[in-house]
Amino acid sequence: MLLARHTRHRRVSWAVVFFTVFACFGLASSTQASATTASGDFSAISPSATIVDTRSGLGVSTALGAASTNVIQVLGEGGVPSSGVPAVSLDITAANATSSGSYLELWPDGTTRPYPASAIDFSSSADVSNSAIVAVGSDGKIDVSNSSGTADLIVNVNGYFTSDGDATSPGGYVPVTPSRLVDTRNGTGAPQAQIAPGGTLNVQIDGVDGITDEGSVYANITVPSPVVPEASTPTPPEDRQVSPSLTTRVSPRRRGR
Repeated sequence: MLLARHTRHRRVSWAVVFFTVFACFGLASSTQASATTASGDFSAISPSATIVDTRSGLGVSTALGAASTNVIQVLGEGGVPSSGVPAVSLDITAANATSSGSYLELWPDGTTRPYPASAIDFSSSADVSNSAIVAVGSDGKIDVSNSSGTADLIVNVNGYFTSDGDATSPGGYVPVTPSRLVDTRNGTGAPQAQIAPGGTLNVQIDGVDGITDEGSVYANITVPSPVVPEASTPTPPEDRQVSPSLTTRVSPRRRGR
């Protein structure tokens, strides 16, 4: 189980919270029906390499249109090997947006769009960046969909995961189909209510959507309508980390409860 906790002392009320799992680490097994079961080690790319910049036509020739999907070649680009890579670690930036509120979804090319599973939310008020780990399609590509308006897309790759054959090795990375575990707007995975000032939200991870025996998960947390801007800390009871997209341990004391 994972805790989303406020870390400052200012009073704040959150209108909605999304919690979307993109990957698991330290798995003994993963039974999710559409998960890729190959796991392996992470290799960093430093400095990171830009593989898409629609402002210059790199990777994708024009800005993303409303309700449109573009295909991005990942394998063989920016220092990523041309084979043996089930997933990549990306920094994603949405710039020059025209919509008052939009989001991007990313998923392996050739697979079903995992709606809803936003990787980054943005608006015309400012350029926004976020990190994401994305599984790669069998053709070495990923798909990106823009919800509304137009926006330039910049994608930097900062690392990749190597395949471990057909086995799922404990401690390795296992990409799963992005799955929204919590949406407090409609009561998915949590009460249909705002998080009160200073409040704590418990999120069940183990045993949900086929995820089992995970040591940690990589997830995206979205707070689109805070009453007062505020940071959140998704953390198991023993640790704390702060990030819009993050990897956090799952408390072994609370699994399956």
